[in-house]
Parts: sequence; C-alpha cells; structure tokens
Amino acid sequence: MAAEGRYAPPIPMKICRVSVAPITRIFEKFPQRDFHLFSRLEKLGHQVLQVKISPSSRPRSPYLSYPMGVLQAIPQLTSVEPDLIVADSIEAGVVASIAALAKRIPFVFDFRDNYSFLRRRDYGYRNLGTVRLLERLLPRLADQVIAVDDLRRRFCLEAGVKTDRLRLISNGADSDLFRPGAKDLGLLAEWGLAGRRVILYSGKVNRSFDLQNVIEAMQEVVRRHPDASLVVVGDGTVLRHLQDLSASLDLAKHVVFAGYRPYAEIPRLILASDICVYPLRSVAALSIFEYMACGKPVIVPNADYDLSLPEGCCLAVQKSPDGFAEGITRILGDPTLGSRLGTRAREVVEQRFNWDQLALAYEAALNDAVKDRTSLTA
Repeated sequence: MAAEGRYAPPIPMKICRVSVAPITRIFEKFPQRDFHLFSRLEKLGHQVLQVKISPSSRPRSPYLSYPMGVLQAIPQLTSVEPDLIVADSIEAGVVASIAALAKRIPFVFDFRDNYSFLRRRDYGYRNLGTVRLLERLLPRLADQVIAVDDLRRRFCLEAGVKTDRLRLISNGADSDLFRPGAKDLGLLAEWGLAGRRVILYSGKVNRSFDLQNVIEAMQEVVRRHPDASLVVVGDGTVLRHLQDLSASLDLAKHVVFAGYRPYAEIPRLILASDICVYPLRSVAALSIFEYMACGKPVIVPNADYDLSLPEGCCLAVQKSPDGFAEGITRILGDPTLGSRLGTRAREVVEQRFNWDQLALAYEAALNDAVKDRTSLTA
C-alpha cells in the first residue's frame, strides 16, 4: 500500500477520446480542456487514442454532413480496443455511448458545457428539443460523468445520475506558463498604447460571449478615464460587427482588435493589461483562470453559469454595459482593490485550479470507471 499522502499512479490506461470537429475552425486554434487534460494524461503514461468526427464537405447541410462524418468515423472506432471511451459533446457522446456498449467497456461523459444554451446562442442549425433530450439522457447512460461545474453537477443529479457516478472537475490554468510578472511595455508601444491603462479580453469572438456589453461600456470608461483602452484578442463570427460597433461609438482610438494570437503569446498579453474581462460568466471559460493565474483583477457578469469560486477572486458586475463600466472604473479608481483581487486570484489557482492537479483528479475518475466495470464483470 502506498504511503499516506503520496501519489500512487494507476495502471496505464488505453483511453479512446471521441470528439467533434467544429464547423467554425477558429475554435481549434484555442487549446481547450481536452488538450490540457489529455496531454498530461499522456505524460502520466496513459495512451490516448483520438477519434474525431469531422463534418463531411459534401453535402454542405449540417443536418447531413455530421451524420456522414459519423459514418466515416466508424472504421476508426471499430479498429481500436481501448479500456474506456470518453466524449465531451452531444454528438460525440451519442457515438461514444453506442461504441462503448458494443465493446462492453466504460463510457465517460465529460459534461463541460451547457449545450442547450449554446444552441440558443450560436448553433441555430441544431434542434433544441433533441439537444435538451440528449443533454439529460447521455449522463444517465454514462458509467461516469465528470461535471465541469456545480451547475452541471446539479443538472445531472436532477436528471437521475447517481452520486457515486458523478465527479466535479473544474477547468483551470497552467500556473507555470501563466504567472504574475512585469507589465510588457514594449508590447503596449507596438499597439500605440504606451502610458495607457489596458482592459483585456482574450478568447472567442462569438455571439454567445456578449462582447458588445464591454465595448459599449467603454464609452463611460473613456469619459471618466481618457487614458483607458480595450484590447480584444481573438477571432470569431462577430468580429466585423464589433469593429463596426466600436467605430459607430467613436471608440476607434480606444478599442484595439488584435485578432488571433498564438497561445504562447497570451501570457505576455495578459501581463500587459491592468484589468481583464470575460463577459460570459462560465467555469468552462479557460481565459478566466488564465487571467487569475497571472494575478490580474478579473471582471465577470453575475449571471449565466456558476463559477463556484471563492469570494474575492473576481469582481462580479451586472451583465450590461453599465455594469461593466461600473466595475472597470471602480478598479481603475482603486488600485488597491485591483491588487487585492489579483493576489487572491493567483492564490486560488495555485491551490485549486492548476491543470497538473486537475489532471490527477481526472485520471482517478477514469481509473475508477475502469475498476467499477471490471468489478461488475468479474
């Protein structure tokens, strides 16, 4: 038996991960939860087999292209013999549950998003009724459900998932890559922002993120703090709309659209900022944890998802332009508050939301799913 307090690694597992390639390729440019967790599982000695369902280029209708993509993925699934199958989306979950049943191995559903919420905001081609049905059915079919936040955990319990088949494993940040440091004055000079106080958003630029609230808030922020500027890092479906909105509000000199930046540059961008914002309050948002890991004050709305974070990590504001303007001007006017929020945020990431620690919890959940299935069939 391992000594108390020491990590006893489980037997190496062969993990099959089924995923769905997004129609909008910009999503693939941002490392997501699966990248951070599964790359660490591989370093821990486990084999990860990736099966990706890619929409067929013919026909173009998503109603048909995704089913065609599923058919094309079947040979990959039949040729592998994993210890378990993991999926983290509705479409992938359906395929993974059927494959796991056929192979008589555990199916683990990583419940990382509110799929019906995303359907309403960004994915109009999906049938909402079907999404809602599968959103409740897949957790019940899974041998193990890993919920990304307490809201998803409670949803699963209400759907009938037993407590012993449910784990809560949040998202997090790489606290070595994202860490406090000196403000990058050279980067600010490149963008003509030397001497300015910078508010940063980094992430997808899609409708569901409600970035227009932050841009409209900058009108009041600039009125009270003329040296303030917003930098939007990322790309997406509403980028042109937001650029037009910024110009119509006469904010062109105070809003910089930096576009897509390689992931390795994101820590430098965060360190160049004074305040970070994320207009969608979501524990699924990795940027929130990366801001926190860099010791920056973070502003989020007091709506949408349940962040399940300790008090004092972020400043929650009303989800509106007035709400964001109030939060931003409050921190700009009170540097002590910003410093206090940033220090507490860094502490929390180190203690609870470090990817290395979260990967060990994820490994334990997958290992338990394999052991439970083995005990049932023994």
